[in-house]
Amino acid sequence: MRDKQINVTCEVQQLLGNNRVRAVAMSATDGLMRGMEVIDTGAPLSVPVGGATLGRILLIQPSLSQLSNLKTSPTVSSPQ
Repeated sequence: MRDKQINVTCEVQQLLGNNRVRAVAMSATDGLMRGMEVIDTGAPLSVPVGGATLGRILLIQPSLSQLSNLKTSPTVSSPQ
């Protein structure tokens, strides 16, 4: 499995300490193992918003989405 690249989008829900987090996966986690390398994008999960998305079903998988040119907003707001 180490030779195979697996792309799973996750959003961190809790920092557990010692470089560990609790996260919610946005797609299947088949093949994931402890200790695998991850990439911190530094960005929150965001979704398209506005009139162009009304009445649409959105998939949280960039490869399937045809909405790449729409405005996005974070799913969680920053503290005021």
